[in-house]
Amino acid sequence: MSKIDLAKQAEEIGISAENLYELYMLFVEQTESDLIDLGKYISSGDFDNINNCAHHIKGACLNLELFSMADFAVDMQDLSKKEDNKQLLNYYSEFSNLFEELKIELVKADYG
Repeated sequence: MSKIDLAKQAEEIGISAENLYELYMLFVEQTESDLIDLGKYISSGDFDNINNCAHHIKGACLNLELFSMADFAVDMQDLSKKEDNKQLLNYYSEFSNLFEELKIELVKADYG
């Protein structure tokens, strides 16, 4: 996960760094909930809900230009269609690690 520059990203999209930070906090809150659900769906082999949840996560990642995280969500969608639970669990774990790194970066983020 690369260092987050809230001031630069906010300027690029035309909002204040404080508002962008709030969007990230909403993303974190919702994604934490989504990851709990996604873990349950993977455990139970509920591939339709895995696909739906991964799709939701992908959209939220793309909104914040978190492209590497969005790529993992796309892969989880694809794996749900293949009903590959073992690989899904691996991608879920990798996504969760990236998500934790993001939360750490947000603590250090500069509003500039």
